[in-house]
Amino acid sequence: MPSDATDKCFLCGSTENLTRDHIPPKGLFPKPRPSNLYTVPCCEPCNNGASKEDEYFRVAASCLINAHPTGKASFERVVESTLPSRRIAKQIAKLRDNVEPVTLRTPDGDIEARRHLFDASMICRVLVRITKGFLAASHPELDTSNLDFEITHIDQFRTNSLAESGIPEHFTQWGAGNGVYEQYRAASAEDYGRGMMVHVFYGAAVWMVRYQSGTGLMTSSQHPGWSESAPGSPADIKNSLNKCKS
Repeated sequence: MPSDATDKCFLCGSTENLTRDHIPPKGLFPKPRPSNLYTVPCCEPCNNGASKEDEYFRVAASCLINAHPTGKASFERVVESTLPSRRIAKQIAKLRDNVEPVTLRTPDGDIEARRHLFDASMICRVLVRITKGFLAASHPELDTSNLDFEITHIDQFRTNSLAESGIPEHFTQWGAGNGVYEQYRAASAEDYGRGMMVHVFYGAAVWMVRYQSGTGLMTSSQHPGWSESAPGSPADIKNSLNKCKS
């Protein structure tokens, strides 16, 4: 995957106050961070505005009961740093208020556990930003502002369905951090704005993101009827500008 050579924010297109944003977010990885993370230009408002969502996503991705050891260690860091800092105190409070007992059906038998109900909108926004970041790194000429994204969550105990589907065999694979993040990707040879990425975090948190030309919306296959402006879409940028003015 070639590095990008653009001089504009990969989300909103701004050419002012540019920083470099790591793809995937570097906070997902323990120190020392992998040397092969991609970086893309990102203006300060877009970069800073995503920090709390990235932190929330790390909680969601690392807390799964069958995450590999690095994921469990990451969740321990969340407990030690993220929770006491209260940077996302409101979101954590909602998680604590929405805990329910559940029986997990696993290949090794049933497990009694607790389920936290995460904000699907925040999760989808992070996944779309990661997907757009990789598209910006590989095809900086591509305008992603009007792409539509459909997100599908893969059950944490059914990740073998990826192998059964043939995705690892036929898709381009890339990873970072000794299993912290893995990606499977396929795109149309005629249209780089149409394809699919499978994002795997800590060996257990898996989402499939399909993208194609549209109007800049993100949807979820698990939530029929739900849609929201994707990060970096014209509607999202307009909403961000309105917030700055208010």
